Amino acid sequence: LIGGVPVDLPRGCALGAGKVFIGEGDEYDSAFFDKGPKFLHYHPHCLILANIEFDHADIYRDLAHIQTSFEKLVALLPGDGLLIGRFEDPVVRAVSEGAICNVQTFGREAGANWRVLQVVHEPEYVRFELEFGKRNQGWFQTPLFGEHNVMNLVSGIAAAVHFGASLERIRPIVPKFRGASRRQQILCQKPFTLIDDFAHHPTEVAATLEAIRHRFSKGKLWAFFEPRSATARRGSHQESYPKAFAAADKILICAPYKAAEASDTQRFSGEALVAALKSGGKDAELLSNVDEMVERFASQFSPGDTAVVMSNGEFGKIQLKLQARIPPN
Repeated sequence: LIGGVPVDLPRGCALGAGKVFIGEGDEYDSAFFDKGPKFLHYHPHCLILANIEFDHADIYRDLAHIQTSFEKLVALLPGDGLLIGRFEDPVVRAVSEGAICNVQTFGREAGANWRVLQVVHEPEYVRFELEFGKRNQGWFQTPLFGEHNVMNLVSGIAAAVHFGASLERIRPIVPKFRGASRRQQILCQKPFTLIDDFAHHPTEVAATLEAIRHRFSKGKLWAFFEPRSATARRGSHQESYPKAFAAADKILICAPYKAAEASDTQRFSGEALVAALKSGGKDAELLSNVDEMVERFASQFSPGDTAVVMSNGEFGKIQLKLQARIPPN
C-alpha cells in the first residue's frame, strides 16, 4: 500500500500471497476525530526512515513537534525488528537512538552500512555502485534519475535483503522499476520535454530539478511551481525556496492556492520568492493564473527545452494546457 500509482501497476495497493505487508507511512493526522499521525496505528517490524523535515504546517508547529511523532513510531519496533535510516539525516539518526532493535544506515558518507560509492548518470539511466558491510556489492542500474531515487532504492534493497532476498535476485529487478505517476513523469518529449512532478516541499523541488537537469542537460529548464500544499501556502519555508530552484533557468511562480486561508503573517509570498530569485541572478516571474503561465512558455520556449510542472494538486490542468500548445506535425 503506497501513496501513489506505480507506473507498471494499475493502482497503488494490491493484496498478494506473501506474509509481508508493505505500506507507506504517513505522519499526517488520521481523521477529524484522531489528530495523531496515521503511522502510529501501524505495528512495523521493519521501518525505513529516508528523511525527517518540517512539513504539514497545518498539523505540526515545528520540526521538534514532528520529531516527537517519529520517536513514538520508532518505539513501536520490536526487539527483533530492523530500522533502516538515512545516515546523513541528523534527525533520523537522533530518533534512531531510541530503537531497541538493530539499526542499519544507508547513504553516501563513510560510516553508512549500505554505502553508495559511485553514481554515474547516463542519458537513459543511472548506475550506482553499492557497498554493504565494507564489501563491494557491485553495480545496479535504474531508469529513475536523481540522488533521492538512488537512496530510496538502496533503502528498499536493504529491506528486501532483511526479508531474505539475495542481491543477485534483486539486481535484475531494480532496472524494471519505473517509479510512480507524477514523480518525474515524462508526458511528452517533442518539441519540448514536459515533466509532471508532485514536488512541493523545497527539498523535493531541489531534488526534482537537480535530477532533471542531469538527465536533460540541453536547452532551458523551465520550472512551473504552484504553492498548493498546506506547508507551501504558508511562509514556513519562504527562505528555503530560492535555493531549491538553483537548477532551473526560467521559473514561473503561480499565486498560492486558496491563499486567503492563511493569515497575512503566515502566507507564502510569491513576490518575495521572485525578488530573492532575481537578486540571485535567476529569470523568475510571478503570474496570476495558469493561462498566463502557458502563454509565457508558448511564446518563449525553444525546441529542446524542458518544462517541469510541480504541485501536489491539479495546478489548473496546466499539463494538458501545455500539451495543447504543441504545434501539429
